[in-house]
Amino acid sequence: MSINRLSTNSIISQSSFWLQRNQNQLNRLQEKAALGQNISRASDDPLGLTQVLGMTRGLNQNEQYSKNIQLGISEAKAADIALTQTVDVVQRATELATQGATVTTNASSMQALGREVDQLINQLVQLGNVSINDKFLFSGVRTTTAPFSRSGDVITYSGTPNTQAWERQVDVTDNTKLTINLAGDSVFGNTTTANTLFRVMVDLKNNLLAGDQTNTRLRLDELKTQQETVLSAQSQLGAVQTQLEETEERQTTYNNALSQRYATLQNVDMPKLISDLRFQEQINQASLSVMGRVVPRSLMDFLQ
Repeated sequence: MSINRLSTNSIISQSSFWLQRNQNQLNRLQEKAALGQNISRASDDPLGLTQVLGMTRGLNQNEQYSKNIQLGISEAKAADIALTQTVDVVQRATELATQGATVTTNASSMQALGREVDQLINQLVQLGNVSINDKFLFSGVRTTTAPFSRSGDVITYSGTPNTQAWERQVDVTDNTKLTINLAGDSVFGNTTTANTLFRVMVDLKNNLLAGDQTNTRLRLDELKTQQETVLSAQSQLGAVQTQLEETEERQTTYNNALSQRYATLQNVDMPKLISDLRFQEQINQASLSVMGRVVPRSLMDFLQ
């Protein structure tokens, strides 16, 4: 009798084991189909899960780098447009200064030229205060503060001085940061410092209003120097923008390769998965059928 009982218990145990095993496999296949992923836990594939987690971190990090690069490019483009318009303003001021320095220009015309330069100064203040996404581009790290303000002939710079840490940097790769802004006072200056754009423009305006042709002529060389300063700043921005775009291109290539590796490892082969599901369902049905026949017979043997 003890042998029969052991045999009966063994049959039931083995049948239950295989039934449970087959059901677990079916559940796992159904989970893969629902999630669309090959690996969701360590027991699926310990090494594969480590690779998936590493690639996921890499993809997320690259996404942040891409956002930083796009931010840098948009700010560099906006600042570049402002500097292009600044060059136009300086060029117009040069034309007015040339006209004012001409001996035949009368006092009334000089006054008109001075008033136009005054309007050009207002334009420069607006260009110096250009912003994007609620950030002033020429304020250094004080991006919420308008860098330039005008009160009469006094133009003040309220951004981060170029003697302090004015650089705004963004991470574009694991080991690379890029400065995406310019020091506003280095480009436009103010009226308290000699040989700056605003100082030269205010002096030119006053020379013209005073009918002072001699000093108006002196402003011509100063305007040329200031134009070169702006062009140099624009060139610096162009180099930054080029570097950002090249970095973005490399990141895109790397990201595409990483995404393909991730997809190869993690994305399910749906036709194969459907075939496996059907096969596993058949196995489960067969196991249930066997269990249904074995258990009643085993119980009967035990009772006998």
